[in-house]
Amino acid sequence: ASTLAHAQAVETAPIMGSQSTEEVAVQPVDDTYRILVIGDALGGGLGAGLSRMAEPEPRFEIVNRFQETSGIARPEVYDWPASLPKIMEGKEFDAVVVLLGAHDRQAIREGDFRLVFNTPEWKAAYEARIDELLDVLNAAGLKVFWVAIPPMGDAKYEADMKIVAALQKQEVLSKGQVYVDLRSAFLTPDGEYTDKGPDETGEVRKLRSRDGIAFFKQG
Repeated sequence: ASTLAHAQAVETAPIMGSQSTEEVAVQPVDDTYRILVIGDALGGGLGAGLSRMAEPEPRFEIVNRFQETSGIARPEVYDWPASLPKIMEGKEFDAVVVLLGAHDRQAIREGDFRLVFNTPEWKAAYEARIDELLDVLNAAGLKVFWVAIPPMGDAKYEADMKIVAALQKQEVLSKGQVYVDLRSAFLTPDGEYTDKGPDETGEVRKLRSRDGIAFFKQG
């Protein structure tokens, strides 16, 4: 009887301390992973594709910001390092995806001088401008996924883009960020350009437009 009385007293006693029965307001956890996509016309297409892929998974939010004719060599056309702080203002991004460079095989203006593409002076200036962009993104604490320029149908254009891509890869890796090379997905097994390839279902389809630059939606 004594044991039963003691058990009843324990059951009816108020719970104290960390086990209090008082209601505690629980703050909702925002686990959304926000990705900013920036680039030229190709970058805009990449952003659109990522948005479609993220639709079934609400945890991912894609924000696509592109300027079709922009690049790194000509900030007078569009200055990404200067524009990014305003784009990111008031928003908390976790990562940024970058695809730029298709318009960069041209002279760089340095004061009164025009630096000719692929000269040592041009390469040094181009590397500095890549670093400027990466410094802005690093200062914002973002994980950077820099996507390689895809293969181009015209042989001379492709050769120039390989030069640009190599400089981008060098600087991205030197800044401790991720360089995503998807080029092999748009080449034949022999390393030649092709406008066809498997879509997300594995069916071989035409992925690139006739100009050898742009992508169709499935691409």
